[in-house]
Amino acid sequence: MAERILEVNVAELLAGDILASDVCTSSGKTLARKNSVITESTILGLKKNYIDSVYVFRDLGYNNSSELLNIKEILIKEAIEIIDTQVMKFIKKEKNIYELKDIIIDLLKNDKIINLMIPLRVIGDNTFRHSISVAIYSVAVGKELYFPINRLFILGTAALLHDVGMTEIPREIVNKTGQLTESEKLIIQRHPRYGFEIVQNNGGFGAEIYNIILEHHERFDGTGYPNGLVNDKIHTMAKIIAVCDVYDALISDRPYRTKHTRSESVEYLLGSGNFYFNHEIVKALINTIVIYRYGQWIELSTKEKGVVIDDEILGFNIKPKVMVYFDKEGVQLKEPKLVDLSLRENISISILRNI
Repeated sequence: MAERILEVNVAELLAGDILASDVCTSSGKTLARKNSVITESTILGLKKNYIDSVYVFRDLGYNNSSELLNIKEILIKEAIEIIDTQVMKFIKKEKNIYELKDIIIDLLKNDKIINLMIPLRVIGDNTFRHSISVAIYSVAVGKELYFPINRLFILGTAALLHDVGMTEIPREIVNKTGQLTESEKLIIQRHPRYGFEIVQNNGGFGAEIYNIILEHHERFDGTGYPNGLVNDKIHTMAKIIAVCDVYDALISDRPYRTKHTRSESVEYLLGSGNFYFNHEIVKALINTIVIYRYGQWIELSTKEKGVVIDDEILGFNIKPKVMVYFDKEGVQLKEPKLVDLSLRENISISILRNI
């Protein structure tokens, strides 16, 4: 049984308690020594010397093997925090974001899924966060493509577990701060097959799920890995995870680079549509996410500063309307001016950064 050091009021002491520290009077006289057993006379002496409380060892009534902390509950709490603070604000409100969140949390309460994600969390918080984010985006895309609820749960499961194979990759490669060498890239490219094997050997998952995991790095034109599959040979859910995987990777900091803006990331995906990625899936992702939030302060490439005024509900806003309030010198304009970045006359103006 486990014992803890507790401060106990003298009136609540029990004969048989063991002192965890020496007890001294205000003048420095020692009344009782550490590790001595408290008796009724000890308690009486403490009261006579106006000692209010002492430190004792107390049995808390639980086994060391039964830790108070539940690692699964900790991971679920962390996942909720990731969804609430980093993902949900960038999914359009009308997409029923709370339903998407509920699906992911329900899946994480499945012991088979959360047990596979514990080693993933040990790699680092970036890998775990990425898996949660990709799962939310993937389920959002599936919903946009009218997947029924049972298919959303399959998609969410595969998305949560898509990178479990990274647990078999050496940590020094996963967390390398510089560019990977060609041989290191080949090692990284083994993770889909490792993930396939881990989930398959774990049991309790259908063949569809571990095949989706195997295929999430295949590409539309056949240049992906591990099997070089082309578009119609790749599982639709693997195509969805592929798009969401790349999108979240682009908008996130990596050990070897800083993150890209959401607009840059979307432009990359659009430029790769029906080359690396299925264009319909890219469009479905764009229809679910917020690229620039209404009311977001930004700085333009002209050094002017203003606020995005496009409503996200209106849809695609990679080139939004901006109400400019400060000129390039930082002086507030007497009259704000509207700059519509979607107009041809403003084609040379871009959003430099969020402020």
